[in-house]
Amino acid sequence: MKLEAARLGLSAVGVTAYDIKYNYAEYQGLAVGDTIIVGIIEQNFDSTQMSPSVRAEKAALTAYAGLEDRMSALADWIRDQGYAARPEGFVGESMVIPYAVAAGLGQLGLNGQLLTPHAGSRCRIHVMSTDAPFVHDQPVDYGIEGICDKCQVCVRRCPPGAIPANRKDSRGVVKAKLNTKRCLPVMGKAAGCSVCMKVCPVQRYGLAAVLEEFESTGEILGKGSDDLEGFDWPLDGKHYGPGERPRLGRDVFETPGFTFDPDRKRPLDWKDSSDSDDGGRAEALGY
Repeated sequence: MKLEAARLGLSAVGVTAYDIKYNYAEYQGLAVGDTIIVGIIEQNFDSTQMSPSVRAEKAALTAYAGLEDRMSALADWIRDQGYAARPEGFVGESMVIPYAVAAGLGQLGLNGQLLTPHAGSRCRIHVMSTDAPFVHDQPVDYGIEGICDKCQVCVRRCPPGAIPANRKDSRGVVKAKLNTKRCLPVMGKAAGCSVCMKVCPVQRYGLAAVLEEFESTGEILGKGSDDLEGFDWPLDGKHYGPGERPRLGRDVFETPGFTFDPDRKRPLDWKDSSDSDDGGRAEALGY
């Protein structure tokens, strides 16, 4: 199956067990077996480095389209072997990142994204259920969480300050719980944003190079450089290098369908005075 997936052009596939807690309630009961196949395809490298931009957002959608086509073809191949297979719909029926971690394809980054050893956060994920008796893969500690927690670049560079600096237990999962009330409105107005994806050194250079640099120098590869941290902000047309972030006014967050909390501890156009790596932002945001 994995050889067929590679022939079809998938970047990676993994196999794990169906788990009802990763399946949204309104889609439960649609799985055709107790096994989940996780498929990954990499998003175009050059376009991703231009995030946030319309070009980068088109690259994301193009990657999803190609991924769905390939997963559909893989499902056909499994059916040809005499087993049931059902790719999930594009709307998202399950929490795919936990499945990808369980299938050994990567680890959870501070930015809330799956980080794979080769492409970091520059990947798109899709899953299918099957009753085929594939051997299940296991989670793998690639060393991503350790280097990710030391890096903190995405925490410092996130324009709305939606990424906390520390992982905490949240409903049984230790993670950096993103502030979606700050993240989602900005994504909707800034060409999908994805600054947290663009500034991830594992995405930019690959895990092997990042680990080698850290082991030899104690530094995060690219950290503090415009090559990694710089981005053009579509809402004002300005370039923001290391240590600089756009100021976001109230209008960016006041989006129909989202609730604004007027009693939060800091105004919505807040800006760090230190932009440090010590986790002070999380306290400023009231985590």
